Amino acid sequence: NSVLLMFLLRSSPIIPFSWANYLFGLSRVPFIPFVLGTFFGTLPGITAFVSAGRLGNEALMGQGGGLAVQGGLVATILSISLIGRISDMTLKKMNIDLEEPEYNTENDRREGSSST
Repeated sequence: NSVLLMFLLRSSPIIPFSWANYLFGLSRVPFIPFVLGTFFGTLPGITAFVSAGRLGNEALMGQGGGLAVQGGLVATILSISLIGRISDMTLKKMNIDLEEPEYNTENDRREGSSST
């Protein structure tokens, strides 16, 4: 579970890398799961940045790589959907429902909006 948690946290664009490092330093995550989760969790982002840089360079040089752009797009879509499915399965195992409404009744909704 530690490797999966590290993978999901490292692949999340929401948590800044430096904050995650601080949290992991405070937690008792074993070293090997930390290294494996960090490696595999950052791999999709690193690959996307490298591919974007390469394709940008090719576009600026006028070399255009239609096949490379299509392959990169397919790989990006596949990795995003895979990470999303893994995250959904993990959240379901943890009994966490992100689609739960914030307010239960109309009165709660009015009270919440009037206090802002």
